[in-house]
Amino acid sequence: METAAATCYACKLFRRNTQLLELTTKKIEEQSLHDVLFELSKTVLRHSGSLTRDNFSGLSADMQDYGLIIDGAALSLIMKPREDGSCGNYRELFLEICRNCSAVLCCRMAPLQKAQIVKLIKLSKEHPITLAIGDGANDVSMILEAHVGIGVIGKEGRQAARNSDYAVPKFKHLKKMLLVHGHFYYIRISELVQYFFYKNVCFIFPQFLYQFFCGFSQQVSPTV
Repeated sequence: METAAATCYACKLFRRNTQLLELTTKKIEEQSLHDVLFELSKTVLRHSGSLTRDNFSGLSADMQDYGLIIDGAALSLIMKPREDGSCGNYRELFLEICRNCSAVLCCRMAPLQKAQIVKLIKLSKEHPITLAIGDGANDVSMILEAHVGIGVIGKEGRQAARNSDYAVPKFKHLKKMLLVHGHFYYIRISELVQYFFYKNVCFIFPQFLYQFFCGFSQQVSPTV
């Protein structure tokens, strides 16, 4: 877990002023899962609730940066289906905590748990577009579950690349793929839609005007 946190600091997902919140089996053993989740939700929502009452001009200066760390054993307890009416399902509370964190670190996850995380985000009330990036066979289920899957061709084989929507040879190529080609994709789609409108106007509208000259006999224009 310390290695994963150090990687997040190196990737600047966590910053030096980020307050780390842990949701691990070690902490759950000391307290119940119910108490840990509600303690974390009070921590992140207390600060965000006070910010919503202030002016938006002061958000960037006073906003507290939170980061959440969760392991696979704690996630399995959260994803456990409801058995009683009190404390069987904590998915919504977990999602609310994640929404108020700048980054969420999931470590020691099984392949199916990675897919569960993506599916949980997909089915949230915001319905965001999800992107999964992986480089090994244990990331295939996560890549297939996301809306867009990217496989990195590396030393762990080509299973992720073969099951992905896009494949890149190195991780550094993601920057150009997302920020350049991803932006151009929207521009090209808009131009393509405009082309379809232009094509239909050029092809159908002359036929419509010709019906006034042929007496609505459905005769086809000889120039078509």
